[in-house]
Amino acid sequence: DKIKNILKEYVISPLAAEKVLQMRPLDDIDFVKKLQRETSEGVALLKAGINFPLSGLKDIRNGLRLAKMGAMLSPGQLLEMASTMRTARQVKAIWNEKKLNDITIINNIINNLHSFQSLDEKIERAIITEEEISDHASPKLSAIRRQKKMLAQNIKNKLNEIISSPQYQKVLQEPIVTVRQDRYVVPVKQEFKGSITGVIHDQSASGATLYIEPIAVVQMNNELRQLELEENKEIERILWDLSGRIQENHDLLRDTLHNLAQLDFIMAKASYSIDISGVEPIFNSRGYLNISQGRHPLLKGHVVPLDIFLG
Repeated sequence: DKIKNILKEYVISPLAAEKVLQMRPLDDIDFVKKLQRETSEGVALLKAGINFPLSGLKDIRNGLRLAKMGAMLSPGQLLEMASTMRTARQVKAIWNEKKLNDITIINNIINNLHSFQSLDEKIERAIITEEEISDHASPKLSAIRRQKKMLAQNIKNKLNEIISSPQYQKVLQEPIVTVRQDRYVVPVKQEFKGSITGVIHDQSASGATLYIEPIAVVQMNNELRQLELEENKEIERILWDLSGRIQENHDLLRDTLHNLAQLDFIMAKASYSIDISGVEPIFNSRGYLNISQGRHPLLKGHVVPLDIFLG
């Protein structure tokens, strides 16, 4: 467990960390040799200066499960999908450029990574953050937002005419335009509430200020609210569309995720091996042990090597 806890610090993704914690002693010599060979291949890559960019690998298992069920994924979940897809693409690009001979296991893993360039670029073009969808997500969304911006400015201009008018100076608590319940309003003193015809949307905690939507901007505020509803509807359509694309590629994404996690696990073993000057042992099934200049990996400082021969 101590060795596993050390190795766990070398992995990047939660999936590879799980693989570390699931490690157990094995007695299948062929399988043991394969696992040892994995580590040696990773060591060879690191010594050749080949480092895979795995920091973008995310745990997208829950998102994949939801997509398979036909659910709409959140912007954050879609960004994690795109990050993982981009990671697979970058790994393949580096390997195609710097591929080493005799690296068969890692080569097979990378060959089994799938590329989703058009999809991950589409997601990243559409989603800025977990909270923000880009104007470039669709032409319709871009048009709606342009209309919203123009209409909001027209409302502010109309309200600025009111708050800058000398006849309203004494009735306003402050000469500002603010927002209450998603409507543009002006703050009016309680005692002058009848001086500005409009809809009262809120009042201050003290009751001294009423937030009134002047009748002159009610229709424009209604139109703005309608545009906001259309914007939300278009954003939902975009998220459904992207979620559907994830659903279509579910199996390929699942396999790619598994292979990236395996690559992360192998490179973690390799990094740890280099840090402790590890070597690949030669295993036998004949019951003998011959350790030459062995050092215990948990000992610190100047470790005296030991030769051990049994059997």
